[in-house]
Amino acid sequence: MDEQKLLTALMESPDAIIAVDADEKVAFWNRGAEVLFGYRAQEMVGQPINILVPPDVEGDGELVELTQRLFRDGFVRNYRTRRLTKDGRRVLVETTMTPITELDGTSIGSMLVIRDVSNVERLHEDLLFAENLASMGEMAAALAHEIKNDLAGISGAIQVIRNSMDRDDPRCDVMAEILAQVKKLDSSVRDLLTLARPTAPQLEDANVCFILSEVISIVKRDPVMKEIEIVRDFPPEVCHIPLDTKQVSQVFINTMMNAAQAMPRGGRVTVKVSENKEDVVIAFTDTGVGMPADVMASAFTPFFTTKPGGSGVGLSVSKRIIEAHRGRIEADSEVGKGTTFTIYLPKRRRTRRTNE
Repeated sequence: MDEQKLLTALMESPDAIIAVDADEKVAFWNRGAEVLFGYRAQEMVGQPINILVPPDVEGDGELVELTQRLFRDGFVRNYRTRRLTKDGRRVLVETTMTPITELDGTSIGSMLVIRDVSNVERLHEDLLFAENLASMGEMAAALAHEIKNDLAGISGAIQVIRNSMDRDDPRCDVMAEILAQVKKLDSSVRDLLTLARPTAPQLEDANVCFILSEVISIVKRDPVMKEIEIVRDFPPEVCHIPLDTKQVSQVFINTMMNAAQAMPRGGRVTVKVSENKEDVVIAFTDTGVGMPADVMASAFTPFFTTKPGGSGVGLSVSKRIIEAHRGRIEADSEVGKGTTFTIYLPKRRRTRRTNE
């Protein structure tokens, strides 16, 4: 193979292939690097490679450590780390490094082959999520059924006692509060049952904007929404897609109540409906306290919560419902600025892959 053909093969490789000179500046930048990081070759050649390194990673001295390992061992293989794209995203990558030397062995730089493994990480997280659900499923379902039966008995007994009292009896208010708390517990138990033994969605053609309007009318009556403005950004055309109205309404209610609870002093929730080629996209954006990265990473984990008295199942249930519709739900948050939950629901029924 002549030199020009070899150079063309390197340039067109789907993996990011980058050559760095002795001053840690980019000397070669192929198409794979352009796709992965978003920079064109003319933007990066001559620039320091540490442009791609997040400040916290650079502060840990990672590049120095990698250079030491390279010249001590003669290579660095499949080193997993984070890198920055042009638009500021952090991507998980695996890097293999080999030295570039003169004939006499003098080092003149290094060659990096970088592969995006973000999808591998997401698959691993999904696997852990599924394993967690499987391990707790039977126990949660059995426990939830027992609690649900007991709650029904408590509720019935309290109603009998309340009905036997005079209407002006001051204890009636206490009984009403007990019933309200029992109802709240019953709702949590229902979430547990949904999480442990989900019901397959009964799909029918439905208008997403109409469902959202009904949900907004419901949640506005809740006292927690008193100081919160709800802004609708709906398209003029009607968004009809196949979904289970009851299940998706539950997701919308959960998402809006989460947004409200993130704004204890009031604020604004913007509900925006848009669409792309395959999905109707529903985004709920609040102006609340936001979530740090570690909390956001666990937001959909069953029983994880930062709310006093919270059950930690609402978002897990929402994720399971949306995925049962062959959609997805994503979270994006910034501390002090707010959070956006984005739900993608397919316009057409997607069939399950045979290898799922």
